[in-house]
Amino acid sequence: ECQALMMRAEGDLLAMLNDLAHSQMPLRPVTMGANHAITVVMAAPGYPGTPQKGSSISLPNQLGDGCMIFHAGTKAHGDQFLAQGGRVLNVTATGASLQEARDKAYDLVGQIDWPEGYARRDIGHRALKD
Repeated sequence: ECQALMMRAEGDLLAMLNDLAHSQMPLRPVTMGANHAITVVMAAPGYPGTPQKGSSISLPNQLGDGCMIFHAGTKAHGDQFLAQGGRVLNVTATGASLQEARDKAYDLVGQIDWPEGYARRDIGHRALKD
């Protein structure tokens, strides 16, 4: 899982991936920004065993700066999405500190209308304790 890394990557990621796919030299170096990033996974009920499919998910119309929702197990259904697997959404946020990134990610989780979905609430807590 590389959502948090993708959010920190600087430069033209598409060009870097194109170079890699076509073995073009020189490959562009991948540099990481100084910001912090965190990803909170939202899962369907029953995960990791037999996840329930078909529950409706409504996402916010606007995402804050440095926030992204990566779809892992969704199916488009009109202006909503339907859960199609266990790990359904990857809610990722960046910030000047890990605490800021974590706060933004959990704020965005709270804006997602998916009563059946759940997310762990302890992501990043060990790193923040040190």
